Amino acid sequence: MSVMIDTALHFFRSEDGALTLDWVVLTGVLVGTGFAVMSTVTSGMEDTTALTMEELRIQSIGLGYLKDYCEKGVDDVQRREDARVDAGGEDAINVRQWMNQYYGEMSDEALIDAHGRLLYKVAASSDEEDEAGWTRDRTISAAVECEISERGLD
Repeated sequence: MSVMIDTALHFFRSEDGALTLDWVVLTGVLVGTGFAVMSTVTSGMEDTTALTMEELRIQSIGLGYLKDYCEKGVDDVQRREDARVDAGGEDAINVRQWMNQYYGEMSDEALIDAHGRLLYKVAASSDEEDEAGWTRDRTISAAVECEISERGLD
């Protein structure tokens, strides 16, 4: 029995495995810290990725499908809107009044966001175009573009 007690005492007094235990604990702490950081950063990255995707989608639609509808000014946009209504289009828009009413009080950032949403709507619109290829949505989009241009944001 004393051999067994001597072996047990020798085992408990031995420090040979202490270093291995230290490394196992240290590695476990580092892995746990890595998971904690990863879970924190992941949610922020998902939000940023979604916003980036939205901005790229808006830009690619704006650049790829649509032209500058306000290149000749508000009067030209109003002329196109009048022609659309004369050709049988409904729900006429006074472009200058529309700009003042809906976009006059908007911040620059909100105006640019509204423009992006309208570009998507116009590009995805299934509205039938009149003979001149002009729709009510395009008039509204052009009004936003004119407001952006007048503010010097283009």
